[in-house]
Amino acid sequence: MPRGVWGITYDLFTRRIEDNLPNGWGSRRSGVYRRLARLLEQGAFNRVQYSLWEKDDTNATATYNLMTGLRRLQPRGILPTVVKGLQMFSVPDRIRMDITDAVRLGGAFSPYLTGITPANLVPLGVPRQLPPPTWPGNNRKNLPKGLRRDAASLVHSLVTRNWRRHPDPQAGNAEGNEAGKDSDDEGGKAEDEEEEEDDVMDDDEAEDVMDDDDN
Repeated sequence: MPRGVWGITYDLFTRRIEDNLPNGWGSRRSGVYRRLARLLEQGAFNRVQYSLWEKDDTNATATYNLMTGLRRLQPRGILPTVVKGLQMFSVPDRIRMDITDAVRLGGAFSPYLTGITPANLVPLGVPRQLPPPTWPGNNRKNLPKGLRRDAASLVHSLVTRNWRRHPDPQAGNAEGNEAGKDSDDEGGKAEDEEEEEDDVMDDDEAEDVMDDDDN
């Protein structure tokens, strides 16, 4: 398709982000939205409103590659378990491509666990097993990045049975590498600093989640 203005829009299940293990990630929704925004900004997309982003003078292939690359979002593996909608479209034609089902865990882009994942967010049919009984060993440093650090959340996060991983950890790591590098290299330091911030959303982030219909 010709070059022009292309957009990306997304919607997330915020309860799955915030609920404690094993029903959610025990993470901060504000931090997740900020890290998602950073990935789009790194791709030179501009926020139009809420969860709607656009870029001038680009094409369908570049937009598609960036959209599927959002699976790099930290904590590793979170996007396939919390995505409610993920679409790209052209402006002004509004030709739309919806890859929600493909990105969701168990779909074409996310057939396997790419990291340690909350137990109740792994759908039937996706290979999984318990982590070793010594993990995380009452050590929060072993947990995925981006989780809340308050005492109530850690009580759930440090329980081994609340997590699942790929039966073959090396295969799971390979799947994660296909989805893109972990953001330890670019922006990783900033993300670590964000974990120390209070869980406060700006006005745009608040609008993002006001109308979520989490079932």
